[in-house]
Amino acid sequence: MSTNEIVINKMLKYLLFIVVLNLFYIYTNADDVDVPVPEFCLGCICRAASGCDTQTQCEGGACGPYRITKEYWIDSGNLTYNDHSPKEHESYVKCVTNFYCSVQTIQNYMKMFKKDCDKDGKISCEDFAAVHALGASQCHKKWPKNYKKRFDECKAQYH
Repeated sequence: MSTNEIVINKMLKYLLFIVVLNLFYIYTNADDVDVPVPEFCLGCICRAASGCDTQTQCEGGACGPYRITKEYWIDSGNLTYNDHSPKEHESYVKCVTNFYCSVQTIQNYMKMFKKDCDKDGKISCEDFAAVHALGASQCHKKWPKNYKKRFDECKAQYH
């Protein structure tokens, strides 16, 4: 790939990321929707997990731009879309590689497992990111280095 193609590819990924965040913002501001994780935080978790690479399929036991494991998906309620049965093996992969379904998976997971990981008396974006990366029982531990670096860079854009 030429340098120009690489730059254009990165720009297109970033634009897709912005469009998805805006669509999610519209969805999360509906009055009847219970969503614990704010849209900017979902964006930073996505950036931390994979650089928000929507082309990411499965590797190392995790799939999609949020790098969701099958256990995480099951704990979140085995969400599906397009009338897939949660009993079908490919339903997990189809959900977590679909941006909308993966966001819903995270929201369901956080409804059940949100936790004040840093013990500062409130549940913040950092707590959601820690639970996402490490699980609620381990969220007080040190984050993976690249995950933390990408999360911090993203979060700095919002403050």
